[in-house]
Amino acid sequence: MRRAQWPSSLKQYAHPTIGKLTIPEIKPSHIYELLRLIWAEKRETANRVRGRIETIIAKNVDVDDTEFRNPADLTKQLREKLPRRPKRVVRHHPALSYAEAPQFMAELSAAGGIAASMLRFLIFTACRTNEVVEARWSEIDRPSSAWKIPGERMKMHQDHVVPPSEPALAILDKMRHGSQGELIFPNPDGGAFSENAMLAVLDR
Repeated sequence: MRRAQWPSSLKQYAHPTIGKLTIPEIKPSHIYELLRLIWAEKRETANRVRGRIETIIAKNVDVDDTEFRNPADLTKQLREKLPRRPKRVVRHHPALSYAEAPQFMAELSAAGGIAASMLRFLIFTACRTNEVVEARWSEIDRPSSAWKIPGERMKMHQDHVVPPSEPALAILDKMRHGSQGELIFPNPDGGAFSENAMLAVLDR
């Protein structure tokens, strides 16, 4: 999904400034010009656009060219020129109290649907959302009661083995009964749910 966003974001924010330039013609000042209007107002978009430009340029430069300087590199000069960003105010979601957990799990179990089952599995395994959303049957060793998550989905980029509890295994068995694809928790179109799907379950 994120990879599909590359062309649209680059077309909108980068192409008007550097779309017709060759890599040797692109200067840090060009990167500054395309970032300055969105740097403070669209923080994440600006970060991604700059990073994508830097990656594309790096992939098209001779690896042995030690004198090359990537114009999209976030140097001190570029940071000082760009507008100051307001400090972020971190707001954490309120935690569910221990006393409310049994009722919540009972209501979640009664909710039905794949997204609700996915959220229950996440809670029982204490894993991150992206690890569960992209979970595949090929990662499950049912005889050994093990779920091997590949490093590409782990924060530390290392393979991680989770021993699912009995409630988690029960969810897997239920999902396996009606599964037609590789994803354990497919959306109605057969693809992966967005990470916001679980929030939608909580908002019901």
